[in-house]
Amino acid sequence: MMKMQSTIEATKAAADLQAYDSGPMVALARYLASKRVLPFYYALAAGVLIIVSFALVMMAIRNDQEASTVFTDVATFLINLLVTLALFYGALLSYFYRKRVYSAWLILAAATFSFTIGDFIYAYIEIVLKEDPFLSIANYFFLAYYCTFQLFNNFILLSY
Repeated sequence: MMKMQSTIEATKAAADLQAYDSGPMVALARYLASKRVLPFYYALAAGVLIIVSFALVMMAIRNDQEASTVFTDVATFLINLLVTLALFYGALLSYFYRKRVYSAWLILAAATFSFTIGDFIYAYIEIVLKEDPFLSIANYFFLAYYCTFQLFNNFILLSY
């Protein structure tokens, strides 16, 4: 009985693998997985470089309110965009390991993407339209970030 049950489980696992064995997402994930991944300390060095550059530019333009507003709005959007891309990349690379891990990364990436869209709208209203972005459509995307992030937390808590 035990042998038959393990055979059935193995057959189900093989069928699951074949279901994931086709499609453009699988092809992209395989292509990215075959490439050499940079070590973590390179990403850490890039992050430190971004933070130091941000601080130096802010110190250089601290007396110019207009330039400071433009720089902070554009820089925070670009940083959030990089974080969003990194999270989607992490989700894509975790596609083969475990479906729950992939789903968790994808939910977190979607939450961050929502915040990035909110940042873009906020910057557009403040820089281009020269209006106060308080209580704008950007707030809906910021709120969606928190709701989606809570979904991520619930997903993680329920999976363990």
